[in-house]
Amino acid sequence: SQPSALATATPAPRSPLNVDLTRLTRPGRRRFLRGVGRVVANLRANPPKRGVDWVQENGFIPNGSRPGQVQLDVVQRAVFDAMQEFGVRTVVWLKPPRAGSSTLTAWMMLFKALYEGQDVIFYERNEREAQRFHNKKLLPFWEASDKLTHLLRGDTKTGVQDSWSDMYPTNGAAIQMRGVEVDGNFKAIRGEWIFVDEGGDKAYAASGADSEGNKIGQARTRYAEYPDGKLYLG
Repeated sequence: SQPSALATATPAPRSPLNVDLTRLTRPGRRRFLRGVGRVVANLRANPPKRGVDWVQENGFIPNGSRPGQVQLDVVQRAVFDAMQEFGVRTVVWLKPPRAGSSTLTAWMMLFKALYEGQDVIFYERNEREAQRFHNKKLLPFWEASDKLTHLLRGDTKTGVQDSWSDMYPTNGAAIQMRGVEVDGNFKAIRGEWIFVDEGGDKAYAASGADSEGNKIGQARTRYAEYPDGKLYLG
């Protein structure tokens, strides 16, 4: 009987073209795999760290009454530690004038966004005061801290990438700053840590027939999806 076609078949010779493509693409494949490795390394979360230590190791204050490497006082350290205590949902600091609450707020926001990679929101009495906080505190502190500037997005040919109200570090977190005079500023944003400055001001009270309620209560809803979200009232 005649042998079957299966029995008599022989492997097709390897095409020279296939050999050439394998050799030609080898450098590109190696670079691709190295790039993937770097991306995966950046996706790993930083290990848990005390925020006070991180700020004092990395932060620099370029202006004000205490310029230089950050040194938080005993009250500021206690407030910061309370923000990191699991299960605590609200931290209130009934501060005296010029106690450093705004300075501490800026550093807590930077720690949460830059080190832990989580979204944060800052609320002020109005848009003007929120922008002033960005211009006088948060951005100067960040730009003056050499160990943190690599997380700033650089300007493009078309101009500045981030506005004062919405900043996006290169790690993917969001730093959002809003005034409370507009109820819409409590919608479509989220943050694991929420900061309310001058929380005792009448601007935070519900006002007007169309008001959606007390502004601090509205701010609190912005961390609802986080298992350990925090609200700081300074």
